[in-house]
Amino acid sequence: MKICYIFVLVGILMMPSLAFSADNALEFRVKLNVHGDESIASPIKRYLSEEIQSLNDVIQSNDHYRYNITVIGGKLKNTGGDGAGVVLSVNIHTKFDNQHFSYMFKEEFVKEGMSLTNGLFYYPKHWVRSGSIHDLPSICRRIIADFDSQILQKQRDAIKGGKIYDLDSRL
Repeated sequence: MKICYIFVLVGILMMPSLAFSADNALEFRVKLNVHGDESIASPIKRYLSEEIQSLNDVIQSNDHYRYNITVIGGKLKNTGGDGAGVVLSVNIHTKFDNQHFSYMFKEEFVKEGMSLTNGLFYYPKHWVRSGSIHDLPSICRRIIADFDSQILQKQRDAIKGGKIYDLDSRL
């Protein structure tokens, strides 16, 4: 009977740690902006959104996000004015974490300094992709695959290796 109580007590003590680890699962928040030729902007946004949703640890958000993917799409035309394809300019901006620099401000200026440096971004990647209008789904698939492998995977590996602190899990 005492053994049963011990197992119940151990189970009760472990529940908060299990809940804590589930709440802190790694997740990345992404904002998607698509601009350009009206006839292709809507399909581009739809294809990119579908690809983002297929990534297990990525959430598309307009409010709290770490990565901002901006795509400008246009139609390519040949010298005769006929449609020859599409071109997409892709910029990926990452929010700058100013929390690591709070110690640089004098105590009386920390609040103001943090306010001034809040919301800054840097952009680690810019790509230009082109192809036929029929290739638009695969172009969008490659854009998100490259975002996942070149940016997010490096972040995942660094977090798992304990090299950096993940801000996205706090959002």
